[in-house]
Amino acid sequence: MSEVKEFKEFPKWIYHKDTKINPRIVKTKEEQDMWGEDWKESPADHIKEEKEFVLEEATIEELGKLAIEQGLTKRKVKDLTKDQLIVLLKGES
Repeated sequence: MSEVKEFKEFPKWIYHKDTKINPRIVKTKEEQDMWGEDWKESPADHIKEEKEFVLEEATIEELGKLAIEQGLTKRKVKDLTKDQLIVLLKGES
């Protein structure tokens, strides 16, 4: 007859949200907590947390940063309203 093994939570692997950072093994709950919220028990747990970026739900600061990344000057961004930034970022005329 085969013996039933008791489940042991630790040691276990944890995975960083930045997939370029190697996973690591933790030996206790305290050690896992020490690494913080950027570390999860599965790489898939990070995907569940990611929310789709919706322009209409973004703050004007987020929209401004995105517009600057796309080549607008800070001065131009400062002069635009949230609605104008959304239209611009969507590429609508």
